Amino acid sequence: MFILFLIFSVGFMNWSEARVIFLLVTAEICQVKPRERHCQIEWVVRDRWPHKERWVYDWHRRICHTIRWADHCPEPKPSTNNFATECECLDECSGWA
Repeated sequence: MFILFLIFSVGFMNWSEARVIFLLVTAEICQVKPRERHCQIEWVVRDRWPHKERWVYDWHRRICHTIRWADHCPEPKPSTNNFATECECLDECSGWA
């Protein structure tokens, strides 16, 4: 199990006042594809809908691949298999495989 520590400071706070947030990244997260099927744009209609490319880890093939995420959908939660860059995808999930 891997725990990622994020430290957030607001304004000009000193380190003793910084807030620490724990994000739990597990192998199970990397095995589950995004459930929001209505937010994924199919390749054949990609020119008709505004979208951004995001990255998802394919557990069986051991690679990250792109998906087209609709602009009308909210940003995915940080604890899901849906990353902004290929580098983030590989960093978070390739070590588990």
